[in-house]
Amino acid sequence: MKKVNGYIAVLLTLIALSCNKFEYKEAEPYIDYYDLTVNEFVTQKMDSLKMFNEALKITGLSATIESGDYTIFAPFNSTFNAFLSNNNYTTLQDVPVDELTTILKNQIIEGKKKSPEDFLTTSQTFETIGDKALTISITENTGNLRSAYIIKVNGKTVLISNIELKNVVLHAYQDRFL
Repeated sequence: MKKVNGYIAVLLTLIALSCNKFEYKEAEPYIDYYDLTVNEFVTQKMDSLKMFNEALKITGLSATIESGDYTIFAPFNSTFNAFLSNNNYTTLQDVPVDELTTILKNQIIEGKKKSPEDFLTTSQTFETIGDKALTISITENTGNLRSAYIIKVNGKTVLISNIELKNVVLHAYQDRFL
């Protein structure tokens, strides 16, 4: 028994000596507004939307969305990769520009819209700049200790929402289809 107590004492001493003083580092504050364009934001802060950014550049829509106020429902890179694979394209440059332009225009609505204040808690339809109906539904999820809102755009769950940029509110989703 003395041997066990000795081992425990040595073990506790080693643990105590190996511990460094824990220094608390404050988390950076949550920022929901960035004084950046979509291109600048994606380049600097959100690598998971780089294919969307590339598509904006290929189609020339970067200039369009910087000239007014818009809400964008951007697909993640994985959604673009699935689209490329499903349509036998290797890169975004392989997609005809007209087709890519139509896809992007159908993800953009005029005006800056944030949730939940700008969307009804039931289904609501907006016209995209590509003249297609975009159905947005929002539900409150009270399953956790605090309320959260789940946004769906044409049935696709928005994973990142309410990123307010210079003239755009950005929401991002992941799905197998564009």
